[in-house]
Amino acid sequence: MISSFTFEPSTATSSPASSPVCVESKGKLGDRVIAISTQIKDLLMSLIVKIIALIKGCFTPSAFPLTDQSPSLKKNFEKAIVEHKKQNVPETSHQKISKVEASFSATLLEFCQAQNIGGRKKMEDVPFIVEIAQGQVLGVCDGHSDDGLIAKYVADKFPSYFAGELKALPNVKQAFEKAIEKIHAEVIARKEFDTGGTTFVASFIPKNTNVIYTATLGDSEIKIYRDDDFIPLSCVRDWKSRKDAKRAAIALENDALAEQWPKNENRKKIRFPFPDYGINVSGAIGDRYFSDFNGKTGVSQKCKVTEAWLKKGDVIVVGSDGLWDYAPEDQLLQALSQLRGVDRARNFTSNLATNLVGITFQNDCLPEDNVTVLTAVIS
Repeated sequence: MISSFTFEPSTATSSPASSPVCVESKGKLGDRVIAISTQIKDLLMSLIVKIIALIKGCFTPSAFPLTDQSPSLKKNFEKAIVEHKKQNVPETSHQKISKVEASFSATLLEFCQAQNIGGRKKMEDVPFIVEIAQGQVLGVCDGHSDDGLIAKYVADKFPSYFAGELKALPNVKQAFEKAIEKIHAEVIARKEFDTGGTTFVASFIPKNTNVIYTATLGDSEIKIYRDDDFIPLSCVRDWKSRKDAKRAAIALENDALAEQWPKNENRKKIRFPFPDYGINVSGAIGDRYFSDFNGKTGVSQKCKVTEAWLKKGDVIVVGSDGLWDYAPEDQLLQALSQLRGVDRARNFTSNLATNLVGITFQNDCLPEDNVTVLTAVIS
């Protein structure tokens, strides 16, 4: 932090008799020149010290100014809770979580991933966990219609693009948005990505904080499992969402969709632009023919960003929709509870990731989708 300083001008008057450029007798001119020189020297030294501190600050990771983040982060977090738990729960909302935990420097004590191809011909999910200069980033890209090529590209590029945006402007929400926008533009510009796309979810834990920011685009999700409950960090958006249904209605020039789609109970069956040919998520990277549909926005690249606070011992679970669609929440909580008393030091995350993937195969039912789970424990 750079401390403020003021430069106080000389108290001498502006008359010719007191001006340093006028000739004065008895050595007064020399004394005044020395005084002014000393003052300038002190000012220059002060500036040099502050410039050095500024340069050092640019390369030293520090906590982000959380109070400067957009109010929408809190609003989105509360939306995620309401949407997942189907009720207003203000006592476990953003405000309580933000106040109940003392600040600490959160680190990922251990992490592990597990995957299963499910009923698909190829694995199109690409998980990632990367340490950048400003903190830790973890997430998953769930590709579709291109054998996972775009998902691989996004998972590879996002961490460095995100870090670059944070360095330019330390605003997490804007960094998420700009990094996604940049990657999407690159994907659309490349011929090898003519078809297909990927959903996206990622969490960012800044160094020296216990804050977690999560950006969601599509239907992959990240949740915190704490004690015997879960805290959703993702606002999942598909065509059942009223805003997305309205956007589709405009793009397809069919006003009725704005009312019909939000009432459809089978959200996975709602597809844009056509019921038998299209995409069932309203947000993704790529999908060139669905993103710009006849000059109008179809599939969006605007992510939903949330902000929450971590507690020591929290378990973060990152999952593609193949996990959340086929594994009931009560069974996920039960698996977590059963493993808490086992070897937490080394095998917890690997056993948990494997067990969570296994839950999707309950009753010998093969999931139609790829299943990816990334688990991490906070210390």
